[in-house]
Amino acid sequence: KTGPLLLSMSARNSTTTKPSVVVASASEPLLEAPASRPYDHWYGWVVAVCVFLVQFGVFGTMNSYSTFSHDIGEDEQLGRPTPTQVSFGNALANGIAPILSVFSGAISDRLGHRLCLALCALLVALASLGSSYATSLPGFIAAYSIPGCLGSAFLSSPGAGAVSSWMEKNLPAGMGIAY
Repeated sequence: KTGPLLLSMSARNSTTTKPSVVVASASEPLLEAPASRPYDHWYGWVVAVCVFLVQFGVFGTMNSYSTFSHDIGEDEQLGRPTPTQVSFGNALANGIAPILSVFSGAISDRLGHRLCLALCALLVALASLGSSYATSLPGFIAAYSIPGCLGSAFLSSPGAGAVSSWMEKNLPAGMGIAY
């Protein structure tokens, strides 16, 4: 006959991402349950490269706005806006994004890093696509600024969380690749 089942949490060590559950009975030795994934796994390098690609795509798209701003200013359907009016959408998106990024860590903890990074890329793609179909300047600014701002805002914390959840010893190199 075995004794009562004992459950405890072992201390975090360098091979697990979170504490392991230790299950034992009075007559059996303690057995440690396998970790969900180890730190410094080869997949951490893949994650770092993927975060770099998302960063490259999102910030590349948002910062390349000036390459087509002259053409936007000459668009008759948008009412030939002035350079100030054309730059307002990009200034709005890039100005509000750092303010909203304060919340990205908490949202990333709830939704997961992968989902947040995928949403970032999707939102910036929607900003480019939506603004290309705009028929008025306010519509253009809204179609570009709102999804672009949200995509940029929710990028840094989820990216850092994704890389740091797979790396420990190689974390500086992984962050260097990602950022």
